[in-house]
Amino acid sequence: MKTIKKLLYALKDEKQKGVYFIHSDDEDVKFTSYHDLFKQSLWMKNYLYERGIRPNDEVILSTDNSEWFYITFWACILGNFKAAPLSVSSDNLDNLRGVLEVCYHAAIVTDNETLLQEIDKSDLKLKACICWDEGMSEKLNEVLIHTESEIDDSVVCCEENDMDTAYIQFSSGSTSDVKGVGITNAGVILIAEGFNIARHLCEKDVFVTWVPLYHNYGLFFNILLPINFGCDAHVIDTQYVIKNPLFYLEYCNRVKGTVLSSTNYYLKFICKLLQERGAEDYWDLSSINTIMLAAEPISMNLCNQFTEYLKDSKFQRIALNPAYGLTEGTFVVTLTTDDSCTRKITVNKESLSIGHPLEIVSDDDLLASEIISVGKPLPFFQLKILDLAGNTLEDGCIGLVFIAGKCVLNEYYNRGRDDNFVEEWFNTGDIGFMYEGNLYITARYKEMFIYNSLNYYDNDIEKYIEKLNIFDEERIVVHGYRKNVDDINDEVICFIEGKTPIETLVIKIKSVLSHINNDLGIYITDFVLVDHIPTTVSGKIQRYKLLKNYIKGEYDSQIAELTREIKRANNIMECDVSSIENFIVDTLEDIVDTQIDYSASFISMGLDSLQLSKLHMAINIQYGDCIAIAEIFEYTRIETLAEYIMEKIHMKRETETLIS
Repeated sequence: MKTIKKLLYALKDEKQKGVYFIHSDDEDVKFTSYHDLFKQSLWMKNYLYERGIRPNDEVILSTDNSEWFYITFWACILGNFKAAPLSVSSDNLDNLRGVLEVCYHAAIVTDNETLLQEIDKSDLKLKACICWDEGMSEKLNEVLIHTESEIDDSVVCCEENDMDTAYIQFSSGSTSDVKGVGITNAGVILIAEGFNIARHLCEKDVFVTWVPLYHNYGLFFNILLPINFGCDAHVIDTQYVIKNPLFYLEYCNRVKGTVLSSTNYYLKFICKLLQERGAEDYWDLSSINTIMLAAEPISMNLCNQFTEYLKDSKFQRIALNPAYGLTEGTFVVTLTTDDSCTRKITVNKESLSIGHPLEIVSDDDLLASEIISVGKPLPFFQLKILDLAGNTLEDGCIGLVFIAGKCVLNEYYNRGRDDNFVEEWFNTGDIGFMYEGNLYITARYKEMFIYNSLNYYDNDIEKYIEKLNIFDEERIVVHGYRKNVDDINDEVICFIEGKTPIETLVIKIKSVLSHINNDLGIYITDFVLVDHIPTTVSGKIQRYKLLKNYIKGEYDSQIAELTREIKRANNIMECDVSSIENFIVDTLEDIVDTQIDYSASFISMGLDSLQLSKLHMAINIQYGDCIAIAEIFEYTRIETLAEYIMEKIHMKRETETLIS
């Protein structure tokens, strides 16, 4: 019987391989062998025991220092203490308070002295509060200096079972209710075996990761998978990658990393930087065999862009590894294999209703929705798709995803079972379907809204808006909710994060309103400008927080400001053909070097497609999204184009009056 503790003992004499802790690109890299990590963790285990911590006590682990996290987590495994990784802010103890409601014998280990001061002033009760400071670091360094001294390994020795809870993973907040999942030894070992089956990992692999350790995604990739396969692990500080995203690829090139982790949001950010700056000429990323993409819906377009931008760096498309998982299933439930590229299908978004069969359409269909495969279920999972009445659905039908198996929790930590448990099955709360043996996830059940008797998904509307390429500098989140029980349609809110000047933002909002109203028949109740879109550590959007703040009225001033600006912009639209002609001439003088001939066509003036594109963009920014690029080739002279724009402005004004 394998356990995590036995994996650690198997590495206690390994001096060549270990963990590289990276804090910046200024050669600030520290290597610690698995042998040294084991010795330090053994000392830490004994220290925790001296502070009163006993087997099965919970140890809340809150530190951004990856090296200290590693040692403490290993110490908990060695001592049969239940590590509970958690990000706790000193100015908000709510999540800690929620965790303590289910952790009855909890201590906390942190390097945040301010946090400990706030805990001391609060009414929170902990078994011990341990501050990891420089003094403790010095003691651990002394452990390595005095190599001849042996550390007592008899302290806290007890039997363990493969179904024992090895550590506790708390939900990081895609829902408001904090729940703990007891991750078992069997779950961890089986998931590692699943990776081996799907991606053929081995001791020669080099893990390079940046996802925070206190998230299950980061914990598996930073610690659990490397120790299972006896691989080197390179752990880059999350904050440094956020500040310098391309460093991740730079470092992978440097150390010839083979196994990486990422999210859709990070991939999008990387693609934007690669588009602006390009890849470095000397990068050779051919060593990468796996980039796991998880924690949020994956975009095929982003996968294509990422591969295209890195083709000269010898990056292999087959390395992209969309996956699906959840903490209640230990980690991953499905994986794409290393011998099949990412798959996608395009379906009619109106067919994405629970209990309905798919309607596959072409990519250019007006109602097309692109959905990417997250792979096949790992062999030790059972998976089925059910309708709302609990009936099992056939392949190609949309429904709720249920899972069962040895890796699936039986109950929440010290909370028992809730409505998501149905006998041996667990309702993931995700909506999806099976198609040709692969799982496709469409949305969260709670992220669905009804409009004009049709079901829509928040992320589906977000993808539609993103395809318009109007909010190109902003991040958007759409959330629908039922305001009143008797309402026919749900309210639809669009939250916008960005630094765009409000005048430009209003133009973009009006353009999106026009598109979504004309194409989908949906009206967005409010656009809300927010300073920050809350997410979990893995990038999963916390929609409930945005909606909670919206309902409480915390965004009322921002909504009022946008409303005033929209009304003002509508009044400014008073113009005539002559003023539009002058605007076109002024724009052309900025675009071309030659003399402007009022009577000549744009082609006769020598304008190329790029210059015409700039003219098109300038017109739509000035007058709203009023013309298509193709119409510039139809109305080819200044006078005729100005008249057409005036006509379109009149039409838009009438539409906006109706919408208002």
